[in-house]
Amino acid sequence: MKIIRGMKNISSSIPYPVVAIGNFDGVHVGHQILFRK
Repeated sequence: MKIIRGMKNISSSIPYPVVAIGNFDGVHVGHQILFRK
């Protein structure tokens, strides 16, 4: 994951950019089990 702050810092070298907006509040139980494996 790359965090980019501000439009002026966006590089055109990213062919298919994706944006996620929000706050990370932890990993739910289902993903915790997958991470342990």
